[in-house]
Amino acid sequence: MIPSAGTPIEVIKLIKGIKGFLSERESIKSFENALKTIVDVKFAFAINSGTSAIFIALESLKRIRPDRKKVVIPAYTAPVIKLPIEKAGLEIVLCEVSRDTFNMDLTKLPELLSLSDDVLCVMPVHLFGIPTDIEPIKAMAKDKDIFILEDAAQSFGSKIDEKQTGSFGDIGILSFHRGKNLSTYSGGAILTNSESIANICERMVNALPCQGTISRFSNLIKLTIISQLIKPLVYDILNPLAAPFKSRDVHEAFDAFKYTGFQANVGVQVFEHLEEYSRIRYNNGMRLLNGLKGVKGVTVPKIRDGMFSAFNQFPIVLDDADKMGKLFTALLNKGIETTRLYLKPMHNIFHLRYAKEPDPFPTASWLAQGLLLIPTHPYAASNDMDTAIETIKEIIK
Repeated sequence: MIPSAGTPIEVIKLIKGIKGFLSERESIKSFENALKTIVDVKFAFAINSGTSAIFIALESLKRIRPDRKKVVIPAYTAPVIKLPIEKAGLEIVLCEVSRDTFNMDLTKLPELLSLSDDVLCVMPVHLFGIPTDIEPIKAMAKDKDIFILEDAAQSFGSKIDEKQTGSFGDIGILSFHRGKNLSTYSGGAILTNSESIANICERMVNALPCQGTISRFSNLIKLTIISQLIKPLVYDILNPLAAPFKSRDVHEAFDAFKYTGFQANVGVQVFEHLEEYSRIRYNNGMRLLNGLKGVKGVTVPKIRDGMFSAFNQFPIVLDDADKMGKLFTALLNKGIETTRLYLKPMHNIFHLRYAKEPDPFPTASWLAQGLLLIPTHPYAASNDMDTAIETIKEIIK
């Protein structure tokens, strides 16, 4: 059984990671230095989650431009993004998504930016590991002095013209949550080349409380369990035990803490495999894309030349959403666990002052209704991708 997500972590890496309990500051600094080298940024700050990273990023931008209140995000994205935006006292503005890229529709962005002088930042999201083209956004934002906060939570390892996602905006964030491209069970990072932004972020991160002893040991235990559980032979037998790790509930709150030395030590070791794991994700995703391109009843994303997508999972959209359950079951019976991700677009989850009729974001609704995600992580082999392609063709014909 191939789980829906997974980062291979050898037991020896977990054992070596324990040294981080004895050298918290040094371990975290080594982790941050490794990130600066990988992403090619001047400043990096580790933190307990991607959500916390977004909050601190927004707070840093808000302190530079306190008169700005709006944050532009895609209409289909992780619902948890709402929490740090609201906690920072800011207002969400939704942008339609594209049927081609499944990310923010850049043709809709100029109109949104022209409607208000109150936009603090645009927050493009590299959803599913598919890069959003940042350069056109930078050109649009430049005239209005609008920041770009780049959400690379799902795209660690993805590149645009050989440059890592997370490094294009004024500030970027990563996530090392259990479902992300490289996982330390939890964790996040803030990235920037701006010294003024970095100074604010550094003060805020340094002021955060450390995680308690119980939480730190809990991270060790959870990461150890899940790193072994996601191995296909083990998962085939014990996958019911994974249920507690798969919560799809919409979070209602979050707390920001420092990262832990144990996770940092493990993370630095796993970084050594970033290129290898990213290439596997890319190859698996492109095998699916090429195998399903042009198949009637299925839409796959278009990815322009020069983009390297380390697919977090590979997205397909079914024209007939009623076949979703049958396809999910058929793939599961073939040993491939798929997932639905976010079942509604942002405007249908939260009350965001958008009219319900007519649907203001029909493409976001289309994406939510028909989306199915296929695993591309290093435990998924090319023959699994071929099995998925044939199964999808059989079910939707």
